[in-house]
Parts: sequence; C-alpha cells; structure tokens
Amino acid sequence: MSRLDELAVERNRLAVERNELAVERNELANERTLLAYARTSIMGFITGITMFKLYPENSAVQVLGWISVGVSAVIILIGVVKFVRRYHALLKTHKSRPRNSR
Repeated sequence: MSRLDELAVERNRLAVERNELAVERNELANERTLLAYARTSIMGFITGITMFKLYPENSAVQVLGWISVGVSAVIILIGVVKFVRRYHALLKTHKSRPRNSR
C-alpha cells in the first residue's frame, strides 16, 4: 500500500469518527432540550400550585393557576413529542450512513 493510500484510509477513518461524534453531540443536544422543556413545565406547574395555595379566595388567580397547570402539561407534551421525533430522525440518519470497519 502506497503512502497516498495510507493517507486516504486515515483521512476516511477520521471523517467517520467526526461523523460519529457529530451524531453523539446531536443526541446530547436533543436530551438537553427535553430537559429544558421539563424544567419549564415543572416551573409552570409549581407556579399554578402556588397560586392555588396563596390565593384560595381569589377566583381570578385560581383561574390563572389552572391555566398555568394546563400550559405546563402542554409544554411537556410538546417537549416529549419533539424529543421522540428528533431521536428517531437521528437514528434513521445514523443507520443510513455506511460505517467503515476499523
């Protein structure tokens, strides 16, 4: 094997590693995004519960509390749906690429 062939093989191996690392970075970013949705949802839920407990006699605040709890449920559902879609897209993209043997 000539020196140029060896360099080409090494360059190809590095490109495959770079692609695999990019896929892992995307997976971690997807997980971070899901956690951000969860954190936002939890804060909305806690805000709603706080409104219930602090102002039990004020019906307007009670309505805002229910809205906050409802919105937090919607936020976590959106986060989970986006996570699952991106996760499956990443799996499909990663599996469709040919992998070289090392």
